[in-house]
Amino acid sequence: MGTFQACESLETRYVNRRLIRFLMNLKYLRLVLRKPALVSSIHLLRFFNNKSGVVIGGDLRGHFKAHVRAAKKIINVDNSEFNFGKPTNADYVTDAANLFFAADESLDFVCSSHVLEHIANPLGAINEWKRAIKKGGIIYAGVPDKRYTFDHRRKRTPLSHLIDDFEKNVDQTDSTHIYEFIENWDEKRVYSCNKEQFLENVRNNPKSQVHHHAWIIDDVKEILEYMGLRIVYGPILRRETIHIIGRKTEY
Repeated sequence: MGTFQACESLETRYVNRRLIRFLMNLKYLRLVLRKPALVSSIHLLRFFNNKSGVVIGGDLRGHFKAHVRAAKKIINVDNSEFNFGKPTNADYVTDAANLFFAADESLDFVCSSHVLEHIANPLGAINEWKRAIKKGGIIYAGVPDKRYTFDHRRKRTPLSHLIDDFEKNVDQTDSTHIYEFIENWDEKRVYSCNKEQFLENVRNNPKSQVHHHAWIIDDVKEILEYMGLRIVYGPILRRETIHIIGRKTEY
């Protein structure tokens, strides 16, 4: 009798898993019907479907915003309860480089969109994200290409500078780039507010509003590879955003 019940339990769990997969695929199918362009990136679904992970800094962009909806569990992280006066949907309010709530190798993915450039020590942040993801897990980053944003006048931040910041354990209070940012940004490329509003936001919260770093597409690939991640998608440039996925290797 016990053996029969055990077999029945195993069969029930198997059926439940199949049902969950079917429902997740059905959910994705509805997304595709609403946005046919997603078909071209359907191979990315394997990174999120029925998986658990963290989204840092709010909404993702492009196809990833739709793909991440197929995840089993999403933990939203932001460094503030409010962003431009509006409440965020953060489950945890914390620095992007401090996922204190995540055990080692407990997540399938960490995603961020237009976040890395705001972090004074981006290698430190990636190192923390890498700690939290499982072997085979992925880090997705959407990063602005400076050539197409208000950073286009600024010099690229070299990897050597990032390594130096990482080794010195620089934190978000670092002000090295704040004045250079204010001096060289192009106000004509700011879409969300006028110059005075933008500068006021920077002065009130320089830790999160300043682009500490400026990069182009090759730089972002170099950064993830330096941190020991295997590039499995991209880098691809869509509009002003560089999209890239690095996977944590099995060894």
